[in-house]
Amino acid sequence: MASQQDGNPTLFANLFGTVELPKLLAQPFYERLALGGWKINTVARFSNGPLVGLPGNSAIIGNYIQPRQIYSREFNTCYLSASLDSTTGVVTYAPVNSATGSNGLPTRMGCDAQSPSPAFRQRIAFESQANPGVLQIRQPLKPLMDLSVFKQFIVREGVSFEIRGEFYNVMNTPIYGGPNTGLGASTAGSVLSYTTAFPNGFFTQANDQRIGQLTARLNF
Repeated sequence: MASQQDGNPTLFANLFGTVELPKLLAQPFYERLALGGWKINTVARFSNGPLVGLPGNSAIIGNYIQPRQIYSREFNTCYLSASLDSTTGVVTYAPVNSATGSNGLPTRMGCDAQSPSPAFRQRIAFESQANPGVLQIRQPLKPLMDLSVFKQFIVREGVSFEIRGEFYNVMNTPIYGGPNTGLGASTAGSVLSYTTAFPNGFFTQANDQRIGQLTARLNF
């Protein structure tokens, strides 16, 4: 009996660091005011990524791990199509090959030189589910880093003025969505999209790009 596994990320790590610049107490007032006492706080976030979902209406029959896994082919897309003879009730299976249109763009991803051995087969009607709902392949995620720069200016006892700059995804690291898991789709196993302008495919970033905000507040 195949187990059903939660497909969410299972490992998280946060690495924090704070740097406080010298207060420059021996320097003139304007230098201390402009340059002294600034603090820099950073956090790097790590995750192992969610599991890729099992292609819909399919059963696992072979190794779906893709050799030389890349973003355009994250799992083995080779599968067998099911054909039911309504007279005899016999089900036959045949491999489905990758295909391209007259414009050179993929119209179907299936069996080809990159994925030659069948990993899935289509299910027939009323066939019970026996495979887990996810593949043992995780969506690759890169570390993300946030940063804040701030300083407090003492106005008087119990009152301070703070200037803060906060930057999210400060390294502008892109994270892409999971691969298309529709067997036979033109982008099956891929995170790319294809158009005539981009016949080799293009990425769509799933996370936010670098975002920065500046704030000033009075604390009392």
